[in-house]
Amino acid sequence: MRLKILGLKPYFITLSIIMILEYGTRSVLAFSKQKYIVSAYFEPQIPIYTLVLLFFVPLFLIYARKIKVSLISIYVITVLIWCACLLFSKETRVYFSQFIGFPVAEDSFMDLRTIPSFIQCSNSTGCDPFGRVTGYGNGFKLLFPLQSWNLTLFVSLISALFIVYHFSKLTMHHKSLMILMAISPSWIFILERGNSTLIVMSLVVLVGGLSLKTELSKALSYLLLGAMKPFFFGALLGIKNSKTFIFSGFLSIFVYFASLNFDFNTIKESRIATIYYPSSQIGVDQLPAFIIQMITARINQEVQPWDGSSIFIVSQLLGLACLIITICLLVKCAPQLVRRTIRSANSLSDLSISCTGIYLVFYLSGSQVSYSAWISFPFLCFIATHVLTSRVKVSEIILLCYSAFATIGINNWFARSIGNQILAGFVLIAFYSIFKERLQKSNQ
Repeated sequence: MRLKILGLKPYFITLSIIMILEYGTRSVLAFSKQKYIVSAYFEPQIPIYTLVLLFFVPLFLIYARKIKVSLISIYVITVLIWCACLLFSKETRVYFSQFIGFPVAEDSFMDLRTIPSFIQCSNSTGCDPFGRVTGYGNGFKLLFPLQSWNLTLFVSLISALFIVYHFSKLTMHHKSLMILMAISPSWIFILERGNSTLIVMSLVVLVGGLSLKTELSKALSYLLLGAMKPFFFGALLGIKNSKTFIFSGFLSIFVYFASLNFDFNTIKESRIATIYYPSSQIGVDQLPAFIIQMITARINQEVQPWDGSSIFIVSQLLGLACLIITICLLVKCAPQLVRRTIRSANSLSDLSISCTGIYLVFYLSGSQVSYSAWISFPFLCFIATHVLTSRVKVSEIILLCYSAFATIGINNWFARSIGNQILAGFVLIAFYSIFKERLQKSNQ
């Protein structure tokens, strides 16, 4: 009994920290009268579903080795969520969205409905049926069969199941961890919106799983996917050949502009549309920008939302400093876990590295990590494997819990910000190890 209580200690510590941060943040918000720091998709209040996850996730991680979850059950959960989102009436979807914790969409599979319109569109606006700035690259037009709505709908479900199957192969003998992704707000949000990331990510998984003859052919495939959504150029980090990686990295810049017809006004509008208010930070959850906005709001007695001003540069630098500090703290406070991460980083498959690279580009761009956090799930499993199979300190389990909260897209933006920084820190440590070894091999 005493051992069980001791095992729950990290969980109670983590839960207490999160609750303190939650109500502390609310108090600061009340003081600052700040209107522009709330995420556009994940609200600051804690819905019922998030409360359930706050209790479930740490307990699940503590007893993960004893819990057995079949892959079939993950498929069933995914299909049920997909079907429910398709069949729910608007009134039911309102209650569903309030329960999960994100705003209700005007229509089911709202983002997915953009794809047929975009493929048929003759100009750079994307002809979005809901009047939004699309920001999709012309690479989508190569998927011309998806002009059919029914086919697009079917492909979204197959893409989800395909991703679940391949991600389960990257969980390093802990397939039961897939349950965390299957029930996460991040994954449910992608299914409910029918976000195009789902289809593009399935293509990343397809390319990563193929035994292409050359690294160049794989790089060209990833460049094509980046021409659909620019964040997916992060998949190029999975390329092993240094020369191919450098060449394709520079080429990706040209491909990005070309995919949007060199229409810089559309590029600017689409970037503003995909970054959360105040849109001035490294990583999605606005911790650095929040501090700046709060101070300027007190000095100027008015809120200053981002409009392309210099506050963007300052916040990016502050955010980068936060990430560097996080990495230093990881090296100092969790040296065993860092050493195991460095030692085992090359055991990550090319596909896992590509997924992690995409997550990192999302994070560093200040874009939608909140509902794209599930992409980094294979790396969370990589960390969890080391933590759950070794005797570790309480601090390392707390780090794992925070990383889990970040990855499943939990609804407390402040705590998720910390979690995302922890996860991004470990990702950068792993990439440093991987590329250092590759450079050493290339110089020999």
